[in-house]
Amino acid sequence: MKATDLQFIAYADTRRQSKREIESYSGIQRELSTRRQTEIQQYIGTFDAAFPNSFIIQVKSSNVLTEQPGALALRRDERTASIIDGQHRLAGFNKLNSDNFDLIVAIFIDLPLEDQAMLFATINLKQTKVNPSLVYDLFDETKARSPQKTCHHIAKGLNTDKTSPFYHQIKPLGKRTEDYVGKLTQATFVKRLLPLICIDPDLVRDRVKRGETLEVDDPGNKDCVFWRFFVENKDWAILRVVMNYFKAVADVFGDDWTRPESPLGRTIGFSALMRLLDNLARKGLAEKPEPRLDAEFFNAQLKKAVKLCPFTFDTYPASGVGETRLYKAFESAIFDTNVSDGAMPIPNRSSTTS
Repeated sequence: MKATDLQFIAYADTRRQSKREIESYSGIQRELSTRRQTEIQQYIGTFDAAFPNSFIIQVKSSNVLTEQPGALALRRDERTASIIDGQHRLAGFNKLNSDNFDLIVAIFIDLPLEDQAMLFATINLKQTKVNPSLVYDLFDETKARSPQKTCHHIAKGLNTDKTSPFYHQIKPLGKRTEDYVGKLTQATFVKRLLPLICIDPDLVRDRVKRGETLEVDDPGNKDCVFWRFFVENKDWAILRVVMNYFKAVADVFGDDWTRPESPLGRTIGFSALMRLLDNLARKGLAEKPEPRLDAEFFNAQLKKAVKLCPFTFDTYPASGVGETRLYKAFESAIFDTNVSDGAMPIPNRSSTTS
């Protein structure tokens, strides 16, 4: 069915509380999430958008005009069908993106409300969330260049290089194996590296798929520290900088980087260090007479924070709060953010021009 036609005849019977009795409810759908609707709307606008799963609707037999083998004619009315599953996907369509977009639609006729509710519940409760590490690993199979594929390759390179501080420390599919017993999942690594390359990885991937030429001075991404490297097809340079940085981390905070009881080598420590890398890379790119992103530069900067050792989960708990606290501690120690006389400000995004 055309997306425009399904939009016209279908409505979402949103679950709502009755005014007459507080325990009485009607409708089976969840409230529409505007965030989810916007995400789907953006996805529909991408080059290879598709919905392989069925939209499920229910119609009353009074709205069925004719029913023949291979053909079903429905009344064209705004209340012909109620949506059992797919309300957010359908809400993502608008006048600009729904032309000639075909959808797979499963239609139930005179399905009792009880069965509609059970069908909706079964579909949504039985879904298994895909491991995000697996999703990023699948980018290895794609032909088109993308930030996600670049980050996957960098994670893989660091994980298999015997000289790397991440050697066998990144779980490729998010699961510990006999060879990869690491503390980080591939998803954690990729998610923290992506923002240093670009603002919207999905949009950049879509632009590449459409054959657009990426520019170094792209207004939306030029301030990301690794954007230039990505545009110039220098993934090796991103890998080198990340390697240099974490070799310095392992050198300056050796015991804490390897000690199982330390948060530094865990998710919160890695996340805080990646936020710090963003700042230090900007500082290094602004160095005169030429940019510095070598291990010696990072080593000298990180030594300013050696007084923070040892790192413990008591001080930096395994949570978002602990990550932010650790990042702020690094930030203060290295950039003297709490010192007013002659303090060096943290380089902002607009300073990255090299």
